Amino acid sequence: MRMYNANAAIPPAQLARRVEVPSGFALFPGDILHPTREWLDRTANTVHVSEPPRGGHFAAFEEPELYAQELRDFFRPTREWLDRTANTVHVSEPPRGGHFAAFEEPELYAQELRDFFRPFRSAADTA
Repeated sequence: MRMYNANAAIPPAQLARRVEVPSGFALFPGDILHPTREWLDRTANTVHVSEPPRGGHFAAFEEPELYAQELRDFFRPTREWLDRTANTVHVSEPPRGGHFAAFEEPELYAQELRDFFRPFRSAADTA
């Protein structure tokens, strides 16, 4: 119930935003909702959609092997890209910050995250 209450507090403008992160959806037959592909594409950067043969709202518990396979299928293109670029690892030694760098140096931390994920974004754009 807490989740529903929290979701009701989200401003309508936030709900209308499109998710730009590459997204995947497994539409299990026993789930509560079955969004259309058009809706998925409109609301997210949909790169993977599947319709597994069984499972429902709690698919990870109901069909753990099938659920794990769905995750593997979604992440396979990223893993293949990582395998091809295994020699290009992001190594950084920021000049400031410690264990709580995100709080101590938020701008520096944000730049480190952007630098780290830049190759992944490029891979997603070409996948």
